[in-house]
Amino acid sequence: MKLVLCSDLHTDRRTLGVDRFDEISRAAHQTVDALLDSRADVWAFLGDLCDPEDGPEVARGVELLLELVLRVTRERKRSVLLAGNHDVDQNGRGRTTLSPLRALARDPWNLVTLFESGGSFLFDDVQVLALPYPPVSGGYDMRECLLREVAKWGDQPMNIRRTGVVLAHATYIPGALEGEETLEMPRGRAVPFPLDVVPPGWAKFCGHFHTPQMTPGGVVVPGALARLTRGEAKNEPRFLIAEI
Repeated sequence: MKLVLCSDLHTDRRTLGVDRFDEISRAAHQTVDALLDSRADVWAFLGDLCDPEDGPEVARGVELLLELVLRVTRERKRSVLLAGNHDVDQNGRGRTTLSPLRALARDPWNLVTLFESGGSFLFDDVQVLALPYPPVSGGYDMRECLLREVAKWGDQPMNIRRTGVVLAHATYIPGALEGEETLEMPRGRAVPFPLDVVPPGWAKFCGHFHTPQMTPGGVVVPGALARLTRGEAKNEPRFLIAEI
């Protein structure tokens, strides 16, 4: 299973008054180019499209995400989308800026999988477990979800549960390098990555943090696709290609 992973588009972002949408859009499309060039199986977006209260900017952010997902779908590749802390609407209705893509997630080919709450699915012999950001209103417990979803496949033959991958948008990981996502661009609360209950040998990926890194606990962070604030001048914008 080969994945292209990206996160933290923040399509509504302005830096010193300069609209960043066009630059971010080009970078996002490059991730899909990489998916097609590398013949990867899955395009995974790990959250933070835009803030739901940002009015017209939300519409163009959703339009961009639709463009990306449709490009992936046309090639019969799979998209996995997670809501981040900047995506959730705190009104308790369970909606996010990704919610308009629920219609695509009902496609008959099962090529678009949207996670606004925790869950998992099987991709060949790999269990893919998704932990989007849980809002205060109408959220869920990441740790309990991970335990439940891992146990769900416990009665399956071992060859079906050979390995697994966790895709998350946790906002606290011990030892992670924190930056402007915590300082200039905070939103929501600290939600720990439940490292203690991840099965041994599983790959772990997380959005939210804008600095690309591998944390001491083995969580791989793709980082943001653009330098979004003056404080991120030394950041290296990037995405990841990973094989499980």
